[in-house]
Amino acid sequence: MYFAQQEVDAFWEQLTPSWNTRPALIKNPFKKPFLAEAEFLAFLQIWAQEARDGKRPSDVQLIDADALPRPHDESLAAFEKRMSSSWPQDWYLYIPDGIQRYDGSVWERAVELLLPALRLHGGLPSGGMMLDLFYGKYSSTPTGIHLDSSDNLAFVVRGPKRLLFWSPELFTAKFASPPVNPSHQQSLTGRFNDYLDTATVIEADAGDVIYWPKEWWHIGVSPEQWSGMVSLPMWWSANPSKLAKAMLASILDLQGESRLYEVNLDDLAAVAREVPESLNDMVAQVKVQVNRKFDVAARLAWAKFVTTYGFSTPPSPRPAPPGTNGGRVRVVHPVVAVDLGKAVAVVACGQQTVTRCMEVMPVVNRLRVGSEHTVESLQGHLSYVDEGSKAELARIVSELHAFRALELT
Repeated sequence: MYFAQQEVDAFWEQLTPSWNTRPALIKNPFKKPFLAEAEFLAFLQIWAQEARDGKRPSDVQLIDADALPRPHDESLAAFEKRMSSSWPQDWYLYIPDGIQRYDGSVWERAVELLLPALRLHGGLPSGGMMLDLFYGKYSSTPTGIHLDSSDNLAFVVRGPKRLLFWSPELFTAKFASPPVNPSHQQSLTGRFNDYLDTATVIEADAGDVIYWPKEWWHIGVSPEQWSGMVSLPMWWSANPSKLAKAMLASILDLQGESRLYEVNLDDLAAVAREVPESLNDMVAQVKVQVNRKFDVAARLAWAKFVTTYGFSTPPSPRPAPPGTNGGRVRVVHPVVAVDLGKAVAVVACGQQTVTRCMEVMPVVNRLRVGSEHTVESLQGHLSYVDEGSKAELARIVSELHAFRALELT
């Protein structure tokens, strides 16, 4: 456990009166911060190198001006000092879902804190959850006064952090993204000073936690000092279509050559009545792949969603131990076996490892959260025991440790 259970209980005791009702500030609820400054900086440095390598979208002017974090920036303060001369204008960074890909331990901390909310709601959020990062020194959030269709927890790493909130009825959404089931809506104004008399203003310091319910309008303001936070949006009432679309995208692998649609331009009405052969080929591939793969894809996607507790991005794996034959196993997170027919996908923490050793199925079914085993005792539950099945079980146990589902001692 990263947090003391008493801290988690006290945190939710303070937060519960505001849940689904109004924004709230929880002052410094944990002895250890959700994310330390050094960890936050490490995330920024990884992101910045990805941006310089063209793997992440970024403003080319920032790259040209060397206005991104570098490995030799020893602290956030050192980076900010460097920026004071090289980039005096607004500097704003939003890293949408995925910082757990940089270090999966931040996902484990989030799960620890969220279990009371999951029990409160009696299930997982249909729209999933994310871990985002905000950082910068800027006059106000570039998208202006906006709302999200998610409930949000924000863990302040670099303060002070100033957020202004307005109740749902005070503005009208004029722009929504995406248009269907929008997660972000804008009032198309950034003139927050005009509405200060009706705003709820929250000033948070490093270590504080900010909460706001879905559909509360808000804007971040940080013109004089740098601020940074990790936010955790939760879509409790979203349409399940998001997960279904992800399932569909995961199975389609359409093959074909580039081809011109040859048509009679003097009779386009007649052409429009008949789908061309090349497009019919694509439609046929979609039908075959959906009919053949969708059931398995749905079961795999669901297993990954559940074993991440509803997070849309799984945590990064950690190094696997070199050997497991003599170790003890404690199950920390859910593990499930998905029968693929001639193979088994062992899914945990949103990751999977595939084996053709069907003998491991009974063993995986014994890996319940909280249970403890020796590797030797697990071998005894293989449906057929030989050196090959024992070696495959050892590999799977090692992989599950890397996924963070198991602890090996």
